Amino acid sequence: MAVNKSRDQHVDAYAAVVEVTTVALQPMPVQDATKGLARAAFLVDSSGLPYTAGGGTGTSSTQVQGTAADGAAAVGNPVQIGGKDGSGNIQAILTDTSGRAVLSPQGFGSSASITRTADTNVYAANDVIGAATGSTAAISFTLAGAATDVMITSVALEIDIAAVVAGTTSFNIALYNVTPPSALGDNAAWDLPSGDRASFLGLFSLGTPVDLGSTLYVETNQINKQITTAGATVFAYLITVGTWTPAASSVFKVTLHSVAL
Repeated sequence: MAVNKSRDQHVDAYAAVVEVTTVALQPMPVQDATKGLARAAFLVDSSGLPYTAGGGTGTSSTQVQGTAADGAAAVGNPVQIGGKDGSGNIQAILTDTSGRAVLSPQGFGSSASITRTADTNVYAANDVIGAATGSTAAISFTLAGAATDVMITSVALEIDIAAVVAGTTSFNIALYNVTPPSALGDNAAWDLPSGDRASFLGLFSLGTPVDLGSTLYVETNQINKQITTAGATVFAYLITVGTWTPAASSVFKVTLHSVAL
């Protein structure tokens, strides 16, 4: 009887060749707090030691990009970078020249409350809600550290009353990159006059609040409206859509969520 040889006893030898390629880290754009400028930024390892493209720590940092002087506050937290630091870790942290971690995008949430006037004057459709008549009813939100592009992702409206008032319907919000020069007060008809055009960032709906017992509430998500701020703050008018009679001194709270781009 013929005996088959094991295939392991005689086979062509194949060598598994693994090509190891060293890839230098590419420059990573870092948005400065001043829109449109890239700031000087560096990679450091998780211990804060300089990180180099060769995979280890050294005496000088790897400059990622730098076309503007450092100085404004950085935004951010650790980010994952391909490669290894001197301890063999694959995590590196992108920092500015002052050692502050940088990460973009970064989310912001900001709320503003209005305690309306102590009267029950009827709101007509398209009237502004404010804390006082005859002076600006604009509210403000802190969305970023400085002038930048921001995407509004969601908005919520809370009204601290126990029942929906007949005729209330929905609300709008008008955004501005500075305090609107029109300085509309409570119960004034909203308009976009020529003096407000340069600062106007858009108008969008907050929806119709629903009764949650002791509070009225509505939220609108996935708005994804991109705006360009003039500084750390944006301003807004809260505007009625329906005609209704408010309670005296009732409180309205608007919350914006956004992501810096």
